Amino acid sequence: MKDIFDKASIKIRKSKLLKIFVLSGILLSHNKFNNDLIAEEAPLASIETTIKNPEINISCDEKDKDTAKILKNLIYDIEDDNETSQFIIKSLEKNNTVLEIVNENSSYNGAYGIGKNKIEIPRNIINNTTKSKENLTKFKRMIIHESTHMLQDKKGIFTDAKQLSPLDCSIIYTIAEIDAICKSYIVTSENSWNTNSAFDCFSCMISCLDSYTKQGFYIGKINNLKNSNIKIEDIVKKFNNEGFDDYNDTNKLISTVKDKINSNLMKKLISENEEYIKKAQEQKIIALTNFEKE
Repeated sequence: MKDIFDKASIKIRKSKLLKIFVLSGILLSHNKFNNDLIAEEAPLASIETTIKNPEINISCDEKDKDTAKILKNLIYDIEDDNETSQFIIKSLEKNNTVLEIVNENSSYNGAYGIGKNKIEIPRNIINNTTKSKENLTKFKRMIIHESTHMLQDKKGIFTDAKQLSPLDCSIIYTIAEIDAICKSYIVTSENSWNTNSAFDCFSCMISCLDSYTKQGFYIGKINNLKNSNIKIEDIVKKFNNEGFDDYNDTNKLISTVKDKINSNLMKKLISENEEYIKKAQEQKIIALTNFEKE
């Protein structure tokens, strides 16, 4: 996959059509972006051993101690890659994020659980890094990707999103995934991308991220404690991270995501969102009326 990007990076940025073909082909053939649903539960291993050092915490079964040593060395290698990767790994250390080795799984490469401060990594993903340069690059991108979700979580992005309408919450969850994809490629393809050029390129993948969009809408829908003082624009600004250049235009980021979400899905979400808001307003009126009667 790295070879594809190395050979096509210049053409991709010049040709929107080529960009879509190349990136869509990678998505479908490598299943790259289905490996890290930010709130999906990964299989848990029973923790018997915790390997700690001043830099990073790794949890695993006793049988995975050798795999944990490989993981620790991989993390050190990533930290030495460049200044941005060093910032990302230091953020794991600073936030005491645990890397947990879990049972083998071929359906995902890694997963950060919102609120758990833990990145779960199947043992086969770690062990496979030694088999090819491509596997090693994919592993590095996974670590940066999930670490980006950790930083999003620490900034309160997902907590704040619950206070928005279901539609706006779905926009935040979609941006969260695109943001993590962009930053994983920026860090592992140094000098090829910046925040805005990566977003311009990878935004063509938004229509393939329905699961994140639906997840955000569902989370926004089940949360009834809305805070009208929280605006989606203010939450989106939190996606700017130290070590990366800022997104140029917050409103453009939001509108681009809205435009590129699958049109049929967006129509359905808009309709359900309007129904949700109408019911919420009716419930508010009923609650106020009952309060006045008391």
